[in-house]
Amino acid sequence: MAEEGASAPQGHLAELLEELPAMLQSFASFDNEHLDAGLEQVVARLGQLAGVDRAYAFEVADTAQGRVLVNTHEWCADGIEPQRERLQAVPLTTVGPWLPSFEAHDTVYIPRVADLPPSRPDRAELEAQDVQSLVATPLMAHGEFLGFIGFDAVRSERTWTRGELVLLEVVSDAVCGALLRRRAHEDLAASERRFRLLARYSSDLVVTIGADGRFLDISPSAASLLGWSLEEARTSLPVDHVHPHDWQGAARLIGEATVPAGTPIELPDFRLRHQDGSWRWLQATAIDLTHEPAVGGLVIIGHDITERKKAEAALSFQAVHDPLTGLANRTLLLDRLQHALERTDRSDRAVALLFLDLDRFKVVNDALGHTAGDDLLRAYAARLRELVRGGDTVGRFGGDEFVVVLEDVVNEQQAHQVAQRLLADLEAPFKVQGRDHRVTASAGLVVAAPGARAEVLMRDADAAMYQAKARGRQRIVTLDEDVRRSLIEQADLTRELEGLAERDELAVEYQPVVELATGRCVGYEALARWHHPDRGRIAPSRFIPLAEEHGFIVAIGREVLHRAVAQLLDWDERFPGHGERWMAVNLSVNQLLDPELVSDVAALLEDTGLEPSRLELELTESTLMQEPEASLRALKLLRDLGVGIAIDDFGTGYSSLAYLRALPVTTLKVDRSFVSDLAHDARGSRVVAVVLHLAAEFGLRTVAEGIETSAQQLELERIGCRLGQGYRLALPAPAHVLEAQTFMPIARSSSRT
Repeated sequence: MAEEGASAPQGHLAELLEELPAMLQSFASFDNEHLDAGLEQVVARLGQLAGVDRAYAFEVADTAQGRVLVNTHEWCADGIEPQRERLQAVPLTTVGPWLPSFEAHDTVYIPRVADLPPSRPDRAELEAQDVQSLVATPLMAHGEFLGFIGFDAVRSERTWTRGELVLLEVVSDAVCGALLRRRAHEDLAASERRFRLLARYSSDLVVTIGADGRFLDISPSAASLLGWSLEEARTSLPVDHVHPHDWQGAARLIGEATVPAGTPIELPDFRLRHQDGSWRWLQATAIDLTHEPAVGGLVIIGHDITERKKAEAALSFQAVHDPLTGLANRTLLLDRLQHALERTDRSDRAVALLFLDLDRFKVVNDALGHTAGDDLLRAYAARLRELVRGGDTVGRFGGDEFVVVLEDVVNEQQAHQVAQRLLADLEAPFKVQGRDHRVTASAGLVVAAPGARAEVLMRDADAAMYQAKARGRQRIVTLDEDVRRSLIEQADLTRELEGLAERDELAVEYQPVVELATGRCVGYEALARWHHPDRGRIAPSRFIPLAEEHGFIVAIGREVLHRAVAQLLDWDERFPGHGERWMAVNLSVNQLLDPELVSDVAALLEDTGLEPSRLELELTESTLMQEPEASLRALKLLRDLGVGIAIDDFGTGYSSLAYLRALPVTTLKVDRSFVSDLAHDARGSRVVAVVLHLAAEFGLRTVAEGIETSAQQLELERIGCRLGQGYRLALPAPAHVLEAQTFMPIARSSSRT
């Protein structure tokens, strides 16, 4: 196994990640004539990117003396002696110790050749080549050992990370597929007998279709891949086995192709029916070999990519669905709602929005525990999904809140009747941990007016739901005058937001970021608070969206930023050893796109003398995706100043890995929705572990948010998370309260790394 903590220079791995898609794509485009030259280029590029002294490929060959290994491709760094000429017939026994690993599809990693037992046959050969350490990845197909790709460190030992080895295994699989295609092409050009022999031993599906649209030949791999009876399949038509949505596109591409005969055509991914009725995804290439007497038809070579498609679908599903219930999340809900509104603008029907909140759900959590609470939420979600009409969308908005988008309603009366039926059916008892639990809900109902926007409709339904709570729960409230009065209150708050800081109503609280293993505070997140003279403390969830919507957030954010930096420096001066802690400040998309933001931050750093790396600016993943190009430009300018950049709520938006790599990010903050599932859901642990691994590959720090229980903290520590914040660790508090707590003052704090 490779040591997880050491790796090649970060640039090598980043380049390999960046070039990998194009490298894999190239294998599908190499024809037989150019395959060896292409493999030579790929081996050379891999050697350069991996930072080794020698990279090479061996293939197995049958000779009169038995099976041997032939060094077919080699690249050497400057000053390294080539070995290819003398390694043209290496007995398999030389690599005998490696074969069990190769047969198990495992990479052989020898971190130090000098540590091998003197009696091993491979040690003498490796020492003769001055090899210090090596990695060899097998080329296996359908249980057959075809050879291997190797990487030698000659000048000094080379340590490999698990992530690098996984990338090499991906490349090896592609090389293996290319070698198989080369075999297929040579076989087709030589004779029908050799063509069928290769197809028999290929793990890929190889079929030949005649001019009449029927199968001429089907490789035996169809039996293992698709469960087909070859005799029955040969009497059927290809169209009978292809998914109806996929056949037309593939057939049109082949029919309209203008490339010369014998030139590979990459087909769109398509599905073939398995004997058990399921569908298998294939990535395939078509070659017109009708002119070849030994073939006489269109050859399609397909590779099974079903598992890859499933993984892609799972990632796409996770991005827009609630991990606990599988319902649509906020992002997908707003998207579906907006599309529904656009459709109804062209019809005489309407869209209604039902916003549900379970009554006294906290009692269930407190009495039975969070596991029982989650079980109840899953059961509630499942029943709600069953009860709605076919065209309606159900989502979980967060916590114990659910949303139903009711499409194609005639009027408010019909929408109210549908909502009443849903709530009545949902009051039947739920079985949780062997006991019946009856749950009621409060609901807000809004019927969209022409031209309504999704965000406004969601806000109004939420407001109506809170009116239902205020009126005694277990009821439906339609957006009426009372609810509108609540919206008027929001308008009043919006008006009073102007001059908030000047009236000394804006306060800043600080939530510590804690080292999980030691409990030591290593930094803070600054949080805006509003202390209204008449209304009292106003929750950020009420005034921050209003400030963003009406343009006050830039001024409020600038004030919070300046206060937070001043507070950090004040603590530095009064508490010895405090100078290693950092301060994180949240930015909205309006702040990020403010043309004065970068100059304001630069001036603040210059005026205060704060070390830039001790200031971190946080943005949510969804914020970055609203204006991706402009956001990227602003972030690069901020990063040039030396400040840190954090993505908050990571994993809840649409950003791709490619976009993440382009961002000048220093920290990923794991969203609380993933953390909440850690202690009782293995999926949550796997998601967080993937984020941690991804952050490590990109050299980023990770902070877990929303840690509320000791079980969550222990699980985070187990899977390797160092830093976290949440009510379990420390509550947000004013500066003077933090100063009185146990982590203030401090003699020595942990570092940022």
